[in-house]
Amino acid sequence: MCTARCAPIPYDVLTGLNKSVVPNRELVQSLRKAGLLRKDVTLYHHYRGRRSGSRHPRRSSSPYSTGRHLKDISTSNLAFGLLNVRSLNNKVDKILDLLRCESIDVIFLTETWHDATSVALCRLRAATYTVIDRPRPRDLNAAASASLHVNHGGVAIVAAAGVKLQPHVFDITITTFEFISARFQSTHGNLTTLVVYRTGPLTSLFFSELDNLLSCISVMKEVLIVGDFNIRLDRPNEPHTRAFTKSLSSHGFALRVHQPTHDLGGILDVVATRRSLSVRGMDVIPVDFSDHRLLRWMSVFSRPPPVYKTIVSRKWKQLDLEKFFMLIQSNNSADIDATDVDVSASQFNNVILSAVDQLIPLKTARVRLRQSDPWYDGECRVMKRRMRRMEKRALKTGSVSDRNNWRSDQKAYRRLMRSRRDSYWKETFVKNCKSSCQMWRSLNHIMGRGKAPPAHSISVDNFLEHFTSKIDRVRAASSDAPAPLFPATPMSARLNEFRPTTEDEVIRLILSLPNKQCLLDPIPTWLLKKISLDIAPVLVRLFNKSLLSGKVPLIYKSCYITPLIKKSTLDPTDVNSYRPISNLSVFSKLLERLVLTRVLEHLDQHNLLPVHQSAYRRCHSTETAVLRVSSDLLRAAGDGELSLLVLLDLSAAFDTVDHSILLRRLEASFGLGSVVLAWFQSYLTGRSFSVRSGALASSATSLTCGVPQGSVLGPLLFTLYTAELEEVIKAHGLQCHMYADDTQVYGRCRPEHTDSLAIKISRCVDAVDRWMFSSRLLLNANKTEVMWCSSSRRSFTLPTKPVRICSDLILPVRCVRNLGIWLDSDCSMASHINNTTRSCYASLREIRSIAAPLSIDVRRILITALVLPKIDYGISTLAGLPSCHLDRLQILINTAAKTIHGARKYDHVTPLLRELHWLRIRQRIEYKIATMVYKSLNGHAPPYLSFAHVTDVPGRRRLRSASRGFLLTPPARCTTLDGRSIDVIGPQLWNKLPRHITTSSSLASFHTALKTFLFTKSFPSSQQWS
Repeated sequence: MCTARCAPIPYDVLTGLNKSVVPNRELVQSLRKAGLLRKDVTLYHHYRGRRSGSRHPRRSSSPYSTGRHLKDISTSNLAFGLLNVRSLNNKVDKILDLLRCESIDVIFLTETWHDATSVALCRLRAATYTVIDRPRPRDLNAAASASLHVNHGGVAIVAAAGVKLQPHVFDITITTFEFISARFQSTHGNLTTLVVYRTGPLTSLFFSELDNLLSCISVMKEVLIVGDFNIRLDRPNEPHTRAFTKSLSSHGFALRVHQPTHDLGGILDVVATRRSLSVRGMDVIPVDFSDHRLLRWMSVFSRPPPVYKTIVSRKWKQLDLEKFFMLIQSNNSADIDATDVDVSASQFNNVILSAVDQLIPLKTARVRLRQSDPWYDGECRVMKRRMRRMEKRALKTGSVSDRNNWRSDQKAYRRLMRSRRDSYWKETFVKNCKSSCQMWRSLNHIMGRGKAPPAHSISVDNFLEHFTSKIDRVRAASSDAPAPLFPATPMSARLNEFRPTTEDEVIRLILSLPNKQCLLDPIPTWLLKKISLDIAPVLVRLFNKSLLSGKVPLIYKSCYITPLIKKSTLDPTDVNSYRPISNLSVFSKLLERLVLTRVLEHLDQHNLLPVHQSAYRRCHSTETAVLRVSSDLLRAAGDGELSLLVLLDLSAAFDTVDHSILLRRLEASFGLGSVVLAWFQSYLTGRSFSVRSGALASSATSLTCGVPQGSVLGPLLFTLYTAELEEVIKAHGLQCHMYADDTQVYGRCRPEHTDSLAIKISRCVDAVDRWMFSSRLLLNANKTEVMWCSSSRRSFTLPTKPVRICSDLILPVRCVRNLGIWLDSDCSMASHINNTTRSCYASLREIRSIAAPLSIDVRRILITALVLPKIDYGISTLAGLPSCHLDRLQILINTAAKTIHGARKYDHVTPLLRELHWLRIRQRIEYKIATMVYKSLNGHAPPYLSFAHVTDVPGRRRLRSASRGFLLTPPARCTTLDGRSIDVIGPQLWNKLPRHITTSSSLASFHTALKTFLFTKSFPSSQQWS
């Protein structure tokens, strides 16, 4: 049969899209003779992508699958996919199922409709996928001139674990479409991909910008261009189509899609490559959650090999405690009571390990890491197989009833998967509802947030080299430093020996330990808590031997250093993105806690700690530190003065502490001597560490300087090491506050004396730098921030000249983040409110995405643990702000209440708040400030937050307010500035409280009475509660 005489064949018949049309053999033979069909493929198998000679045709693995050419595709090749998903936000489970069933290694998504804090991307990352994205901004009035602010649909690249994917940035401005680019690394070479989404009218500017972008990318060897250009490529005679194809061909690219990619017809999605790049098996697969079809193809780039993991574990739940104690008692030789503490500690560990190895020996298993959901069980597998069989039958027979049955099985499978997922989430949160920490861990696990690096991200040897070289650089910079001075303490303030510990103290410390385990621990912490009564006598003998002899067991001086990423947005392959954290043995931490308790008692008894150092001290916190600094800034602004705030930063502060200088300061400045000083000398010398990431560990390295981050005593030792810094700063007539290595220096002046204040600050920082140089520390001027502060009326006249910090000139900024609280130059706290609402709404979106199966009680626990603490942190600094600022936080609280109850947007929120017993935002602020005043008056607050009674002032005893316990209120010039400081608003609020509240006998009773009073104030019509 001649091709020219053939009648036109409908497209749906030719491709098999019309399932009711059964292809006949005569038509197949005619198409073969005409050259319209391969000789070895039947029409039905051409549609399904199978060879006719295959004895065992491929079983489809997806409800969307239409098959692929098996023998044309090597299983080692990389599988790509392209899909216009039309909102990724509620289709994550379908996308994950599609990726796994279709065995797609990399999928390009357009029209994702996601923002920068998308929950959908978090869940994709939780499933071990790598995601590079460009979000769609929510701002409808964003400038159209910047590429990152075009309000289109959003694009993303999702790659399976093991695919080496890195973002690629072009220095070019695009305004008519959005795009992202990435580079794949493979044994066959590198592949640069470009993902594009375009919408709106076609203009000449689009083709001009497209040519510029293609010119930049065409210089690369292997290039893949994909996306949704919204150009009808099936209409080659249209001007826009001709211009588009001409632009591609002029740069050497050819189109690879020749079938309709939309349910209504038309080729809108593009896959374009150079002809040298092999693209095999271009399948157009319909999906049931988008009007676009999935494009799937293979390339010669190698697929990542399977990942195997060796698991070494014990079955701790099967441990027989009675036999365990019998073995310990039988093996408990006299070596535990030996004179040498090293021998005793080693023998104690060996006895425990020997008993554990005998009862529950280590078992090794090598498993392949597969991407599967934890809720996917046997019933889901059975339902999936049934759906696959029905799919095969429907595609084979083409009958309408079989197709309907297939669709019904698809819906049943989706419902079952959703039910299993919801049940898993509900059980997870109900199980961990008693602990806010566990709730955070559960949510982070579901959302894919983790601090530990993947096994392939960084090399332990590279991190070890980076860690040691960084310390060596800091130490080398101060190698010729002069010897520091050591101010002496009175002879009465001496601590020469530790008091022995008791069984009750050791048991109390064991029960207070978090349920964490280090690889150096012979038994997990939860098991140690169970046997605490039986093991405490042995630990008391061991710890007392260490405390009285002044020697730390050598086995307690080794640790693992785990790299923890500083921020989730940092590059996980860069060693600079990680912070070293020490993992110590649980017995070492118990011994350190005993020492910490005794040293703090000595320091508090003799008032040896700096007044304005708030780190790791009882009744002190980051919130009290920032409250003191912000109140001082407000008082200065209220007096019509300007303040200059400098936030100092140190380089590797904890890791570069000099041991000899630290020991001399402990003896001279803090009165530690004899056995106590010998114990600390033993604690610091002979330490070793190794870097561990996953199952990989570096060789052991000696630690000659620094205090371990993650240890119990490390923070206190660093605080004592830098205690003299406060006197250095005060010698220049400036104020300061410190929290560990975070130091804030600030001063105030009249508007005409700003230059002299800047010079004073510079000289003070020079003195601080000299002191740090002599102490072998290094001030990081590049990360130091400077900010001028005053009222909003003077904010436009604040100095803009740079301030000299050491040898660098630092430009003043408009806002700074100080210990997690944002401070503005105009004292408005607008930046803090903005960042708080942004963070809380992101958390609410995450909770809302998993809230459907959860009960109201579980939702309340989730939001109380994960959202409300963000609102309450630093809330005392918002006192006195106008309603236009606080209303944003109140709306946030209302949204949280509606999320708990599943209420609609316009439902009345007052009944919901009353049912939850939540205070409104102003009452929450009053609650926090009143609690701070109560703690201060009863000795449970830092000394820098103090208030005076009216009776404490001479001449005020005869006033009526003296008998009511009123506090003295300092004068304030401006209610919106110094009237907002804790020194003014604290006494004002306290004096308005009823007498029965201010005279409460305990903090618990004060909280109950205060909340009852404020709740009645928030909801006057409601009844009191307790």
